[in-house]
Amino acid sequence: QQEDALEELLTYQRADYEGIFTEMDGLAVTIRLLDPPLHEFLPSLEDDDVLTALAEQLGSTVDQLKEQVKASEEVNPMLGLRGCRLGITKPAIIEMQTRAIIEASLNAMSSGVDVKADIMVPLVGKVEEFRNQAALIRSVAAK
Repeated sequence: QQEDALEELLTYQRADYEGIFTEMDGLAVTIRLLDPPLHEFLPSLEDDDVLTALAEQLGSTVDQLKEQVKASEEVNPMLGLRGCRLGITKPAIIEMQTRAIIEASLNAMSSGVDVKADIMVPLVGKVEEFRNQAALIRSVAAK
């Protein structure tokens, strides 16, 4: 399920980046890696209709889903799975986005666009976090 979702997102991301590079021909473009406020996408524990539909879609029970939602809630979301910490815990997301950036760059360049792309790793708190993400980005680029 996650692989299918990331593959679909890759298609959209690559097309978006290619369009940006084409429009920005010759100008620097900094792309910030995904940093979604995941807590804003959690279903309300009081919305039984949404919980029931989502549980059915996921092949789960409402009680199991409620436990997952409770486990995902954070007191201070900025200290949780934001920024580079999302990429550290879910590297497939960063791999997909890096691949989209690189493939879009190559596609645009093959059309004569002067691509000047930079990748920004968001909300880094420790040098180890940056090193982790830089190594992941470089590993994707090496493929």
